[in-house]
Amino acid sequence: MTATCARGQPLVDVFREAAGRMGSRSSAWWLVEAITGAARTDAVSDPARIVPPGECRRIAEAIARVGSGEPLQYVLGSWGFRRLDLICDRRALIPRPETETLVEVALRELSALGASAGEVPARGATVVADLGTGTGAVALSLSAESASLLAGLDVQVLATDLDSGALALARENLACLARGDPAAAARVALLEGSWYGAVPSLYEGSLSLIVSNPPYVSEMEWSELDPEVRNFEPLAALVAGPEGTEAIEEIVTGASRFLRTGGRLAVEIAPHQARTVAATAVAAGLVDVRIEKDLCGRDRVLVAGLAGVRRD
Repeated sequence: MTATCARGQPLVDVFREAAGRMGSRSSAWWLVEAITGAARTDAVSDPARIVPPGECRRIAEAIARVGSGEPLQYVLGSWGFRRLDLICDRRALIPRPETETLVEVALRELSALGASAGEVPARGATVVADLGTGTGAVALSLSAESASLLAGLDVQVLATDLDSGALALARENLACLARGDPAAAARVALLEGSWYGAVPSLYEGSLSLIVSNPPYVSEMEWSELDPEVRNFEPLAALVAGPEGTEAIEEIVTGASRFLRTGGRLAVEIAPHQARTVAATAVAAGLVDVRIEKDLCGRDRVLVAGLAGVRRD
């Protein structure tokens, strides 16, 4: 910050300087809040509050990192996702609003399953598999929110990832959830492996919901991504292959093996992939295939189900 950093600065001045250097008032507040603990309203109610020199230096260092291209979420080390505050670093993708839509769709599908006569499993829990969990954002949100939204459903979540680093990050976020909601954390199991390869065979034909935010960027599209994405977020979590639909196709075509009768599938996609992946779902024998839109009105989530008679 400025030379006055040696003796601290008023909060309102710290914010103004941060906003000017970052070119974004909202990003500046996220950063200032994370480091000082000050609420946005404090700039009005207590503008003369002094930010200590150490915090001023940390803010200046964080602004420099953002200025070099590092994503703000990684600089802060955590990021909000629905009701959760997730640890966030380069081991996994940054949780995004589009994936919040995926969770919303998944919760609706679970609710519909629970309300449908004859659709609830004859015994045991309603088991969900989150394939490629990354930070754990989807799995932890489904577990944390299902208890209040889906009364009567005992939801258990299997969260898988091939990358051991990402799975370690998910484990850290699971531990954070356990401190605030131990019951929700206890419903989540973390499993290492590639897609269905991580799901124990005992779950074949018994999953109520399969959900995934897989890599769906093509190799050509990757070169066109913003530098802060290309240079900092994990390549394997972004790029699926030459076409960009390879991971989606593997998840869709394998779904009927693991879904129970009437079970559902929800997969995040890129808008331009909607027609292709819907056709893949139909060809795989799934039914009730549709595409859900995100908050910006873009095609974002493929939804499909397994018909009443299993195809074993």
